[in-house]
Amino acid sequence: MIDRRAVTWIAAGVLSFYACWRLGAHATSIDRALPWVALIVVAVAWLGESSAVLCAVPLLIGCAITFPNDRTRLLSYGVVVAVGFCGAMLNVDELTFPRATGFAIAGTALIRWIAREHFSFIREAMLLFLIVMIVAVARRSALGIALALVAALYTPTIPLRTLAIPIGILAIAWLTRPLSTHLSALSTLLIALMLTLFPYSGILARTPRYLRHGNPAKDRVNLYWAMHPGQTQTFEVPPDAKNVILSLSNGANLKRRTVVGHLGEQELHVGDVVDWGFARREEWWRSTNRMPRHAAGHIRAYGYDGWVDGAVRFALPPGAQTIQLNVDPRLPRETILQVEAFER
Repeated sequence: MIDRRAVTWIAAGVLSFYACWRLGAHATSIDRALPWVALIVVAVAWLGESSAVLCAVPLLIGCAITFPNDRTRLLSYGVVVAVGFCGAMLNVDELTFPRATGFAIAGTALIRWIAREHFSFIREAMLLFLIVMIVAVARRSALGIALALVAALYTPTIPLRTLAIPIGILAIAWLTRPLSTHLSALSTLLIALMLTLFPYSGILARTPRYLRHGNPAKDRVNLYWAMHPGQTQTFEVPPDAKNVILSLSNGANLKRRTVVGHLGEQELHVGDVVDWGFARREEWWRSTNRMPRHAAGHIRAYGYDGWVDGAVRFALPPGAQTIQLNVDPRLPRETILQVEAFER
């Protein structure tokens, strides 16, 4: 006998994947991965035995068609997925170990595996094993799923010693077992927050401040001028320019407060200006840089590979027609001060 319910769920998954695939290529890697997001939503609906969650698929398609702005569209994907995911979890009468594990794997797939360009199966398999252990130790609860997703979010696996993060969370799961039923609502809220931001999960994990305070430079007069240690240069300021955009190259490992140079009379330090690529997943754990206060960088990728470049804006003196920049000669020879642009 053919199980009609199984055929129905398989057909729903195939149709959802095909419908999203037919949308074609879009602006971001998350848009191009939308068929896989839809497939995960169908899997979540099956885990929660809730056909109502399947409504998330046409909603995802509607968001892709309706919102031309990248940030609005990606956040709408996140809201739809988070509501569907949490709704499926709450619909379950008993959160058995297989179901809890399935939810944790589905959430991990959304946070870590969607739109990835570089993928290490061995590292991800090691992390996935620890995630399943967290679910098992936390008594198959919403708290266990939330802790598992926290481990998925904050463990870059580069270098391998960062696997100590999920091991530490495993210990937390063990210690909080008696509280698992009391923290169900808070755990569900935490899951919803992480999944709402799954298109920006890499930025959420490494530079969350950007999601709230980041202000990418828009009206730019590009320079792309590289200055080496000991160099001095005078630049003409374009009319109506208010800021200059600076960053470093090969400066991710410099100690904070190291003198970089001078912008007019203002002394520049590491921390005020940072390495352009410091927030890449491969560089983050080794970098001493952190997101600067006046970040002007752009989002360079999405999903867990997502990162923001380290461009920083510095205000120009009112009415200035020229500015002088010099680079401290004591900097390492390979370090470069990048004068990227003026901003109007």
